[in-house]
Amino acid sequence: MGFNSGTQGARRTAKRGIRVKDLIDIDVLTNWVSMLRAEIDGAILLADDDREGPFYEKCAHEKARVVPSAAVARRLLERIQMRQVAGVVAVVSATRPEVDVAASVFQPSLGDIASLLLCSKCCEGVLEEIGGAAWVRACDKEVGSLTDRVVALAWSLQQFFVSEGVSLAQAAVSSLIDWSTLMFSDSDVANKFGPTSARSARSLLTESLAKSRVDLLRECDGMMAMELLACATREFHPRGLRSSRQSTTSDLLGMMRLSFDLADFESEYMYWRMRAWERANWKYPLLKKWRHLDPLQVVLDQRYWESDLRVILANDSAQLGMTAVKLDLDNFKSVNEALGHSGGDDAIRIACRTADAVLSKVAEVYRRGGDELVAFAPDFRGAQADELAEELRKSIETEFESWGREKGLESTPTASIGLVDVAPGSCYDDVVRLMDESQQRAKREGKNRVIKSCCSFESSGR
Repeated sequence: MGFNSGTQGARRTAKRGIRVKDLIDIDVLTNWVSMLRAEIDGAILLADDDREGPFYEKCAHEKARVVPSAAVARRLLERIQMRQVAGVVAVVSATRPEVDVAASVFQPSLGDIASLLLCSKCCEGVLEEIGGAAWVRACDKEVGSLTDRVVALAWSLQQFFVSEGVSLAQAAVSSLIDWSTLMFSDSDVANKFGPTSARSARSLLTESLAKSRVDLLRECDGMMAMELLACATREFHPRGLRSSRQSTTSDLLGMMRLSFDLADFESEYMYWRMRAWERANWKYPLLKKWRHLDPLQVVLDQRYWESDLRVILANDSAQLGMTAVKLDLDNFKSVNEALGHSGGDDAIRIACRTADAVLSKVAEVYRRGGDELVAFAPDFRGAQADELAEELRKSIETEFESWGREKGLESTPTASIGLVDVAPGSCYDDVVRLMDESQQRAKREGKNRVIKSCCSFESSGR
């Protein structure tokens, strides 16, 4: 997977201000991407911004293909879908309000990839690598977090230009900043826009400094902030110190992409939408597999389930609610006694494989520890969830009946399953409590059964 020579040419033209849509007829591009489908085993991801393509390549599955489609990704996807070509998706900037978010269109919750990188753990480390530890410390003494100040400036500038009726493409952004203080240059703003505008710009910056970096980047162009941050490595000299290296925007963006920990992507709303698409289109893998499996190498390791549940509930990854499942094997102690711990591992492996086979097209499946499993299915509820839980129970019963006869067991494992219907707005503690209570109740009431509970915003007492 990677950019071919044609793609590299497209990137070079983008640097000269020429867009792909200005050079290639959309029908020609549609034909080319459609023909790619026969060659590419994974998903085909259309990246609407050439500068963001390399980030998606870092995240993409080895069988997938990223196709830079500057400013035409959404239209290109529509034409491809009209031809009923499968396994093609698009990523577009969330700063474009006219784009409707269909199941196959993804948008970063922070607007663009530059914003995502600026809010990631890698940002400060890259700044220190470029500027040096002494320069970063001096920045902290002068203005606090350099990234926070630059993002505040970017937000203020964008709001200011909107109020003045000036497009960002026409604005000389860095010329309005006093790089000795990282504030607006009152004289430059007044000369270009008038004294009243200078006061307005100062007021906007004061307002922005009271907001968080994340909140600001939800409302402004992250690439503008990235450009200002790169400019700061060249122009800002806190306490007379210069940055060890001067960075271009491309260099800064590239270093952040390389340093970005893919585990940080798991808290991003777009990741969960991509995972939902991938589950529904399992023939076309989209995302690289960087997460660890459980010690038996079947389902996700237990380290993930708690944080994932919090993210799903907090980030509206399950906008329509979700289903939570907890499974515990019955008669597992007798397996260990009859077959030893290796036999117990075999039984857990069978349970994991069965749960993964039944649930993986709608849910994330985790080993919780021992012979317990949990699963979360965003936007999947109601009768379908009930039927799937019953299918899981019966499949485990059937698998273990065959395995138990082969091993000569007097009693074979079954599953006590707790099923929780989770409405939007439910809280983490209530979901976990009801998972445990439902599963334990299934065990008490005779084992080998599904017990359902409901969790709602109202029942949480909030």
